[in-house]
Amino acid sequence: MDKIQITSKYLNELANHFILISALLTGFSIAYIANIVVSKNKNSISNALLIIATLAACCFLISVFGLTKLLQMTTEGYPYEIE
Repeated sequence: MDKIQITSKYLNELANHFILISALLTGFSIAYIANIVVSKNKNSISNALLIIATLAACCFLISVFGLTKLLQMTTEGYPYEIE
């Protein structure tokens, strides 16, 4: 079976699209967290949803930072060579 070669231009575009999607999902998660925090309903379901939404927002932020690094590495003119 032959190896598939992915070009850096393709990786750059892919990272660009994933950054956009992750940033939008992060914004929605943070807006949802703000609504739960402001609401007066303080039961166990609300607390569980708050924890889950906070974890989701953190994961999306981490993916944005990682994909930004990938975007930088695949941009032409990056000072270090990638393999």
